[in-house]
Formats: sequence, C-alpha cells, structure tokens
Amino acid sequence: MMPHIVESIREDHVRVLHLLDILEQTGEGREERYATVKHELQGHMHGEEATLYRRMERVMQDEIEQSVRDHTGFREIFGRLDRMPPDRDAWLVHLRELQRRVWEHIEHEETVLEEALSVMDTPELYEMGDYFQQAKRAMIQMASGRHP
Repeated sequence: MMPHIVESIREDHVRVLHLLDILEQTGEGREERYATVKHELQGHMHGEEATLYRRMERVMQDEIEQSVRDHTGFREIFGRLDRMPPDRDAWLVHLRELQRRVWEHIEHEETVLEEALSVMDTPELYEMGDYFQQAKRAMIQMASGRHP
C-alpha cells in the first residue's frame, strides 16, 4: 500500500534535502543532478498545492499562504540557477539559498502536516496520498519532457 500523504511528503522532504546536499558537494555531473533536484522539487510542490494545500487552506489559511509564497520563491531561484552555468560561484550561492529556504519551509510545513494528521481520518490521508503521488508524477513527467 502507498504511504499516506503526510508520510509521502515527509519522505520527499528527506529525499530532496539529500539531493540538494549531494548537488552542493560535487561538481561533476552537476547539470544532471540539478535537473533531477529541480524536477523532484517541482513535482513535490505541485503535488502539495494540488492536494494538501487545497484541503488545508480553510483550516490554516495563513500557513498555506506562506507555503505557497515559499514555493514561488523556490521557482524564482530555479529561474536564476537556470540562467547560469553550474560551475560558477554565483550558481552555488543561489543553490545554498535554495537549500536554506527549503529547510525553513520544511520546518514551517511541519505545523501543516501535524494539523493534517489531526483533521483527516485515515481513509482520507491515504486517498490524499494517492492524489499527491499522481499529481507529483504528472508534473515530473511534464517538467522532464516525458509524457505518460
């Protein structure tokens, strides 16, 4: 059985932070690793916005608005990273900013995840988990140029 939405999101957080750490530490193959991180994070953000955020926006409007602003900021940083070669020092500065902001976002989002666990029953958590995975996969496929 697939994990429920909170488990899926937390697993993604661990995976994305790990990928960001690897991306920062190694220069060889950075373009491919960056594409992977970007696609994973884009899929994750889309999945959250399409499922968890829609479900929780009435319960936690301010927190959800902040999370959406965080995602907008990540997309802006991707735009900056996309416009420069990954071997430049400035590229690493933007990557480190992304890492810091992702960490802060994850810490903030724990409040939303805990509230989701308290307001959704078990069947809804698993149903939302399925929708989250579907939305995430669709965005990753689109972002990477692959189509189902």
